[in-house]
Amino acid sequence: MAPEQMVRGITNKTTDIYSFGMTIYEIFTGAAPFANTIDSYLFVAVVDRAIRPLRPTESAIVQYGLDDTLWALIEECWSQEPKDRPIAATVASRLALLSPTGMLLVCMTSPSDGSRGV
Repeated sequence: MAPEQMVRGITNKTTDIYSFGMTIYEIFTGAAPFANTIDSYLFVAVVDRAIRPLRPTESAIVQYGLDDTLWALIEECWSQEPKDRPIAATVASRLALLSPTGMLLVCMTSPSDGSRGV
């Protein structure tokens, strides 16, 4: 949950981008961000201290594509200030650049015929 969502209950496109960054983290690690953090500390960690999950360094995770470029994008999605987070179109175009075949972009967009994507 984005800091502004925790404090003021705000939900919008920037909180979605924050959540997207956390989702990417969870996809690569198989664990929810802050899974081992006590709920009473979570607010302080995220809102007051701007703490984010540490970058995983396990070779299997890195081998699956969690490189410096993707990690930088994830960190931008987690920016403390909503205005510093990328917009969805920017996230999609940067992900497309990370995929040699463009498969990430194909999976993220819906077909023009209205059928379900991959």
